Amino acid sequence: HAGGVPFVVDSGSKKITPITTEDILAVDPMEQKICMAEKHPNSKNAAAIPCYHALTRGFIVNGIFRRVDGRSLGRFFREEITEPLSSENETTVKFFCGIPKKEQPEHKFANFTQGSIFYTVFVQILPALLGFNKQLAAFPFGCFFRSDGLGAFVKSVAFPTLLFEDYINSPFGRSIEISSSGMFANARSMAVINAATMAGDGSIRGVRLLSPEGVAKSMDSIVTRTDSALDTTLGFTQGGYCSFQESFVEGAKNEIFHPDDKTAYGNFIGWGGFGGSLSLVDREKKISFAYCMNGIGIDALWGVRTRRILLELQKEMSS
Repeated sequence: HAGGVPFVVDSGSKKITPITTEDILAVDPMEQKICMAEKHPNSKNAAAIPCYHALTRGFIVNGIFRRVDGRSLGRFFREEITEPLSSENETTVKFFCGIPKKEQPEHKFANFTQGSIFYTVFVQILPALLGFNKQLAAFPFGCFFRSDGLGAFVKSVAFPTLLFEDYINSPFGRSIEISSSGMFANARSMAVINAATMAGDGSIRGVRLLSPEGVAKSMDSIVTRTDSALDTTLGFTQGGYCSFQESFVEGAKNEIFHPDDKTAYGNFIGWGGFGGSLSLVDREKKISFAYCMNGIGIDALWGVRTRRILLELQKEMSS
């Protein structure tokens, strides 16, 4: 989240540049739009002022993979991670970035839904305005008044369109590699991969994905920064994982967190997605945790859905 291009904004007109299906399918136009986007924050050292790359991070990672390895992110993930893990175990690891149409009949899908506008307005937004949900009022409700890419992204989640749901739930929508917010998985598969790449020594069930040294380095060198999009203090490891402990130290900006989140997240390291998904590990206790859902909401990783589960998990781990 320190790449300096969290939004695709035209540097001349200062307007959000539309991302089309053709851009994603052709790959190069998408990467070109990101390369030409206006830098944000407008700083020579973007790493010093991180900004949540909700829309672009996957495409940036995909570009790095293509240039270094020659394969796309989806193909690399399949050939180097999910297929090796599945071949050595009875349970198939289901984690995809693009599922070919011919393979889709082999899987069961829970259709993606963004919920109703009625629920968003009367159960989430109005209580936040009246002071009953300070976390939601801090973020993402504050984004409604932003004119940048993050504001547009939050509005699209809060006020869904049938067209979007029909698209993402279609065989075509599931087949293309949307490396930003276009993955398909279940929580068990996410947790298995986390156990190897984050919680352990880089291997699980006889399959090695990373070297022990690589895992250790990815979890090392935590740097604390205040994210300019979330307006929140976060600690990030060298590998880009979030250490939530830094969000609760004295002087940290943590208005988006619920008071119970300090206990809920404890020593967990990882990240979550805007909408509710969560991917965490506690390396000391060797616990891997994942949560994913088909119903997206404007709560982010600190939502009530995951908080309840994490609090119960913390109780079990401390007993």
